[in-house]
Amino acid sequence: MLKIVSMRTKGCVGKIKAYFSISFGDFIINDLRLIVGANGPFVAFPSRAYKNAAGEQKYAEVVAWSRTAEGSFTDSSQALQLETLTLATSEFERRTGEPLTATAAIAQTEEDSDDVPF
Repeated sequence: MLKIVSMRTKGCVGKIKAYFSISFGDFIINDLRLIVGANGPFVAFPSRAYKNAAGEQKYAEVVAWSRTAEGSFTDSSQALQLETLTLATSEFERRTGEPLTATAAIAQTEEDSDDVPF
């Protein structure tokens, strides 16, 4: 069973609406992000920054959803993604009183700078 352990909405800038932690029983993942993209809200896992051979800064996920050999998400990954997004969106709306539907979220971010590094 998934559960939101903590969520921080203050200090979030641009398209990032919240940082949060989830638990799967005794297993906890910290520093997930609730982000509003062009296609609506989504959850991003924690990532780390690195420089590639050309010296460009890139980001790699520390935790990732499992994929099939063809590269698509597994059925269980898709179910967990949807459950995580639903929980995070509900908790965000409960804490802030702001709707986070795709239309409302995109309207809120139109004036934000594009400071998300991905």
